[in-house]
This record gives sequence, structure tokens and C-alpha cells, in this order.
Amino acid sequence: MYFALVGVIASALPMRHQQVKFYDLNGVNVISTESAELQFGSPLQVPTANLAQGMYIVKVQTSTTSFTQKIVIQ
Repeated sequence: MYFALVGVIASALPMRHQQVKFYDLNGVNVISTESAELQFGSPLQVPTANLAQGMYIVKVQTSTTSFTQKIVIQ
């Protein structure tokens, strides 16, 4: 299973050196990944198969911007 980040970051593409972190609701970092350059229209996919069902906070940081988003893994 993968979580694909599409909408919000698509406006900031192309991006270089993006870092994506998933936090559980206790603030514990459960996934941390870095990626090379993305091209417009290419979603950033992060494997989530090892995550338990529940709510997580996703933080995406690039060289030019950052944002956070709540997600639910079902």
C-alpha cells in the first residue's frame, strides 16, 4: 500500500530534495523518507503497508516550501 501526495505539492513542482515524514498522534516519527527531483504530474509515493490503521500527520519539506496534512490509514 502506498500513500500518494498529489494535489498540494503539484503546484510546487518541480521540486528537488523533498523530505516526507509521518508522525503518529503521539508525535513519534514512524516514516521518514527523502526523494530526488519530482516532475509535474508525478505523485510522490510513500509506502505505508507497515503502518497500523489510524490517523497520522504528514510533513513534507522541500527546498522552497513545507506543509503538513492529517491523513487516515484504513
